[in-house]
Amino acid sequence: MKRLVLSIVGLALLACGCAEVSERSVLRAPPRPQRAAGEGALELKNEAALAGARVRHGFIGEGQARIAYTVVEAGPRNRPFFVHCSGGRGDRYNSGVIYASKVLHWGDVLMFDYPGYGDSAGVASEESFTAMLEPVGAFAAAQAGGRRLIFWGHSLGGAVCASMAGRTPDASAMIFEASARNLQDARASDSEARYDALEALRPMQGPVLILAGALDQTVPVRRSRSFAAAARDSRQEVTYVEFPDADHNDIPLARGFEARVTEFVTKVRAPNASSSSLNSADQGLSR
Repeated sequence: MKRLVLSIVGLALLACGCAEVSERSVLRAPPRPQRAAGEGALELKNEAALAGARVRHGFIGEGQARIAYTVVEAGPRNRPFFVHCSGGRGDRYNSGVIYASKVLHWGDVLMFDYPGYGDSAGVASEESFTAMLEPVGAFAAAQAGGRRLIFWGHSLGGAVCASMAGRTPDASAMIFEASARNLQDARASDSEARYDALEALRPMQGPVLILAGALDQTVPVRRSRSFAAAARDSRQEVTYVEFPDADHNDIPLARGFEARVTEFVTKVRAPNASSSSLNSADQGLSR
């Protein structure tokens, strides 16, 4: 059960350059003045920017297992439902408007705070991260209500969403953004390097989209390319898109981003999507 947190530790290490690998040194949530005492106090920073969208906040679970969430809806109920898993320095309050704005073009979205992050209770640990996977996945499936359920993880969120999608029977597809398969190239121990996002995702049979930035210094593009190659060897439906002028955090601003995600989501929604049409590698895109 250690694979998820081992991946989080290693991917966060890549971003922060920490010399010591430990949960305490790398699982650091963005600062908040104080955690919300109840649902009525939950909010997003600059939430008014989501004008016209329907925004709901709440908690999944109770006590030290309580996970804060936000659902943002901005279209008809037949659109896909996304679960967005943030990077190691992201949470709902500080980054939720950015996350929602990125996804709302294609569907409604669930965002949540990791244990010890934002308005969620508990502390960031192996046990708490593992414990949240099934409850949050089940909640997402209930919110989707039979619609296509797509998991989208940025950076270490790729590991979180892959592990959650692999445990959620209703999962339809997975998008990795600036993420990696494992920790082979990080300054990590052998046990940490054994984490495998593809293995975590294996129970989910739906298509996979891997988005990479050629200028990414956190997850070097060579790792994204090897990730895509391994994914194609182990799965039928894999699309890899590389943006030559994008770095770790600005892939959604790259030219061609919207078109390529639209193409992928359209195929996910199609009742009889062709595996061969999704099994591709696309490079040389520019802004």
